[in-house]
Amino acid sequence: MNGAAAARWVDALDEFTAALAAVPRPGPWARRGACRDTPTWVFFPARGDSLAAAKGVCARCVVRPQCAAFAMEAPGLKGLWGGLTERERRELRAGDGAAPPVRTRRPSRAPAGTLLTKLTEVALSPGRWARVARYRSPETAFSMASLLRTGRHRTPPGRWQFEARTDERGGSELYAQLVAQERVA
Repeated sequence: MNGAAAARWVDALDEFTAALAAVPRPGPWARRGACRDTPTWVFFPARGDSLAAAKGVCARCVVRPQCAAFAMEAPGLKGLWGGLTERERRELRAGDGAAPPVRTRRPSRAPAGTLLTKLTEVALSPGRWARVARYRSPETAFSMASLLRTGRHRTPPGRWQFEARTDERGGSELYAQLVAQERVA
């Protein structure tokens, strides 16, 4: 590399470093995000890919309000943040600038399809165990694991393993792992 090429490379590196320093960083709240165990690419889908898995993660996240507020203050931010796409954030900024109200309290009863949605998210990382449900009753996770193992409760395609555990609060937790995906002929 000659002197001129090296100088151009150093200039480009300086520009990149300055641009990177200008990118806003999320606060400490991000460590509590439901997205921390989800592959990053889920939140940055290619054009035409579904946002359902990412929206499902955001829908059950306890820091969704902070995440949405952070994204609203960073116009150049790409991907899904706080349950809002780039387009949705642009439209909100063009309006009155106020983010839509975000429900911070969990409903007393999970909406239908929540377990299936979580299993679909787990299917994105085959071979990894993940907690898919938490129950107040010490027996519920064991019963649900039995229903899932025997096919009496719907799962995404593939071969699954389920495990139930009691937790320290007297409830139970259900864990799942996609062992093998079904092959499409």
